[in-house]
Amino acid sequence: MPEIDAKGRPGISPPAPPTPGAPQVGDSGNGANCSTWGDDPPTNGSPGNGGFPGSNGQDGQRGEDGSSLQLVVENFLGGLSVDCSGGKGGDGAPGGKGGPGGEGGRGGSGNGCEPNASGGRGGQGGIGGKGGNGGDGGRGGDLTILYRNLVGSTPVVRTAGGQPGVAGNPGAGGDPGPGGVNGDGTTRFLEGGSGPNGARGDRNGTEGRQGNVIIAPNPAP
Repeated sequence: MPEIDAKGRPGISPPAPPTPGAPQVGDSGNGANCSTWGDDPPTNGSPGNGGFPGSNGQDGQRGEDGSSLQLVVENFLGGLSVDCSGGKGGDGAPGGKGGPGGEGGRGGSGNGCEPNASGGRGGQGGIGGKGGNGGDGGRGGDLTILYRNLVGSTPVVRTAGGQPGVAGNPGAGGDPGPGGVNGDGTTRFLEGGSGPNGARGDRNGTEGRQGNVIIAPNPAP
């Protein structure tokens, strides 16, 4: 019994998008204000500003559709076995990771007065960016079989449309920004704390659709 065995080309699964870079460092705090009359001690350096939030990750790309396949079968004597399928859809890309939060600003200096004052605390690091959404899976390729002039036993047909592509996962949240450096002075406060992690992407991509199967007589040319 003659056999036909063929598969459509699978779709390409795209890579994850790149992670954004870190934003600029937060602004530094102001330096100590010296006493005008010498009666009061100078104020301490002010805290550094918080780091800027990280950029959100990009959404993952949709997987490529699997290629469709068409077969024309004619003038066979005897049975025929057909085992074919359309190409599998490409998997959706995962969402991009969120960008890291920015570094907190440097605390203001407490030096430069008489007497010197304490330096300001470093600013808190920025929050990491939110992860991107996962990409949708690609659609499975269609399979079409057209037949004419088959004589003998009924064809044995094992066919399927291409399998759907798998949905992409959401991207991870960005890393927290580091705390800012303390300002110089007679006393150094604890450095600014790290910012919070960014949130994970909202959703997975959608799975692609199964390819169709069409088996029909081939009209005369």
